[in-house]
Amino acid sequence: MTENNEPNVSINLDSYLQRIGYQGPVPLKPSLEVLAGLQLRHSQAIPFENLNPLLGLPVRLDTASLTEKILQQDRGGYCYEQNGLLKHVLEKIGFQVEGFAAKVIWKATTDNIMRSHKVLRVTCEDGTFLVDAGFGLVVPTAPIPLVPGTVTQTPHEKFQLLPVGQDELKLQVEFNGIWHDLYQFDQQVQQPADYDVYNWYVSTHPDSMFVNNLIVSKPLDNGRLTLRNNQLATRYLDGSSKNQVLTTGAEIREVLTDVFHLNLSGLDGVDQLLERVALDSVTEKKAS
Repeated sequence: MTENNEPNVSINLDSYLQRIGYQGPVPLKPSLEVLAGLQLRHSQAIPFENLNPLLGLPVRLDTASLTEKILQQDRGGYCYEQNGLLKHVLEKIGFQVEGFAAKVIWKATTDNIMRSHKVLRVTCEDGTFLVDAGFGLVVPTAPIPLVPGTVTQTPHEKFQLLPVGQDELKLQVEFNGIWHDLYQFDQQVQQPADYDVYNWYVSTHPDSMFVNNLIVSKPLDNGRLTLRNNQLATRYLDGSSKNQVLTTGAEIREVLTDVFHLNLSGLDGVDQLLERVALDSVTEKKAS
């Protein structure tokens, strides 16, 4: 089911604000201050996670499903879910929002890359911004002005947009004084049916990273926390880091529930999945 033919379902703003622990200005209005407050709290409160594709469960993008999964069940999601939910919230407040499709070039080893990432263009009284609450490992935690060459200091790293050719823009992040490519996109507005196709591919294709790896992440006040399979990494804003290897499914589950605050109740097969993730990771390490 897509947004084009779903029933008239409206986002409950009170439930959303409670879910993210919003602490910004009220009443809500389409301003940069409100936008920045929502983006920061959303990214910190709703983890990036791909449990559904790993479990072979569908990833549904209609408003009712996003509301049930993220707001009622206290789950997270990946870009189509995160930015899909945020788009509904922002539109209800009065922002003008369009969705684009980006090619992820972070650590890419080939130029043959499909568009697989959803990003938002948000317009308000203060200007037009790139907004993204669903990039996982390096999600921007503040709106990025859609002005090429402008460096934006977020509550975490610095980001900038650079032109690529005549029609595209590239988002970069700075680590330790070095700029790294994240993704590039043009500003062709995507329709819900377009995202349905992208979403189906990345959530079901046997070679998709989301079908083959557990990936969970969120920004912290002082850094970023990432779980990739059984490797838990904390990268702090001062450049230091901490890494931990989780050797059992029970340890992975504890991190998901107690650290990322994900509600795993009702997810059939999740404990077996996490045991397999732990076992496969240990086996792969021994083999290497």
